[in-house]
Amino acid sequence: MPVKLIKVLSLVVSVLLLFAFVVGCGGQKTTPTGESDEVEDTTQEPGETGEVAEEEVPEEPIYDFGGRVIKYSAWWDLAPVPGRSEGEDKMIERMAEMEEKYNFKMEYLNIPYDQTLETFTASVLAGDPYADIAIVESTWFIPGLVTAGMIMPVDDIGVFDFEDPKWNQTSLKAATWKGKIYGFNTGRQYPRGVMFWNKSMFEREGLPNLYELQRNKEWTWDKMLEIAKKATKDLDGDGVIDQYGLGGIEIFWQFIFSNNGTTVRFDEEGRPIFAMTEAPAMEALQFYQDLIHVHKVFDFPPDGSPWDYATQRFNDGKTAMYGYQWWVAGNVFRDNMQDDYGLVCFPMGPRATEYVSEMLVENFHVIPTGVKNPEEVCIVFDKRTDPFPDEGPDDWKEGYINDARDYETIETIQMIQDKNLSIMNPIRGVTELYNMHYSFMWQINTGNATPKVAIEEIAQQAQAVLNDAFGVSN
Repeated sequence: MPVKLIKVLSLVVSVLLLFAFVVGCGGQKTTPTGESDEVEDTTQEPGETGEVAEEEVPEEPIYDFGGRVIKYSAWWDLAPVPGRSEGEDKMIERMAEMEEKYNFKMEYLNIPYDQTLETFTASVLAGDPYADIAIVESTWFIPGLVTAGMIMPVDDIGVFDFEDPKWNQTSLKAATWKGKIYGFNTGRQYPRGVMFWNKSMFEREGLPNLYELQRNKEWTWDKMLEIAKKATKDLDGDGVIDQYGLGGIEIFWQFIFSNNGTTVRFDEEGRPIFAMTEAPAMEALQFYQDLIHVHKVFDFPPDGSPWDYATQRFNDGKTAMYGYQWWVAGNVFRDNMQDDYGLVCFPMGPRATEYVSEMLVENFHVIPTGVKNPEEVCIVFDKRTDPFPDEGPDDWKEGYINDARDYETIETIQMIQDKNLSIMNPIRGVTELYNMHYSFMWQINTGNATPKVAIEEIAQQAQAVLNDAFGVSN
């Protein structure tokens, strides 16, 4: 080996030995006296030592609710049943642990629907609420129970963190009145106002794919009308239409909201204004009437038809598109419909930039006024509704997959939920005003009057009903 190379290798070995010595001494320096002092290594950044700092987990407060009974009420049986489902078994186990840990007992009440409102109001007025957590229908909510002061604003209680993803933001928005939250739900919003389409008929007639139109924001009233005209046919040549492009149940409300309109709006001071005389609603009702009497593409129920005439016609493959609620998929179409079906949002009107879904009715959880120590009740509900540790982000889909015929249906439902497209119809909360629609919509449905004439005839009375319901002086 060349002498020069040997010298180089010797130098390298010497350097490595010196480095090992320094490291082995643990970063010590030698003083002139030969004594060594440990010196803090200032070259290391936090976390470079390989040691993992333990994150402090805040201790959960210790609660003792003194053995109280917390009553939870609905017009169906809320109590989880052992063995009926994995979720119910988990809830039984969770509640047993919570009851022991916090020293309380959960009692489930099943009050018949037609007795719930009376039971609620009578017990609150008597100062002894029948339940600590009650489920109420949205039609009783605003202006009813809320403006009567019978429900506590839960954001004032200060327990719930409504920024937590578990809370249903659509319900929170619908249950908010004058900046306060009176009703609450967890989980995903149940889809109601939607449109089914007969995929078998669409393929047979060479009609466009509604999923593609929806994804491209091309699913509009005009496109719906274009498709409905092509689908409406006299199949046997006897002069009677056998197949219609469109059908549905009370979809005139959907037309109003899908055109960026509403039935009742509120000014800055919370005073109600009857909004069906305004342009978005008028345009919607006129378009709806034209579908029946001008374009003749809407399968309007003949006199004496059952309430679910439109549902049965779609189930029998006689209607290309049908607007109503999602629940009919599982109750009717899943097991009975021979043709294949899909689900999309209601199409957008000319004033809209996004799809919407009318909620029709909704059920809210509330804390009745007069409940003792409501913060304890909220703590229990909050802990009870936390996601389970093994709960996956897509587990919610299992409740819908069995009723769907394609995955795009689930995507439509997820879009409605993720974008909070569901919207409450305020007119449904004012019973007297809502009942008036049977009269003016009859005129519009039959063509006896234009929407402008039919609505303007009742507008003054409608406003008076709203003023009375919300306690506004005329």
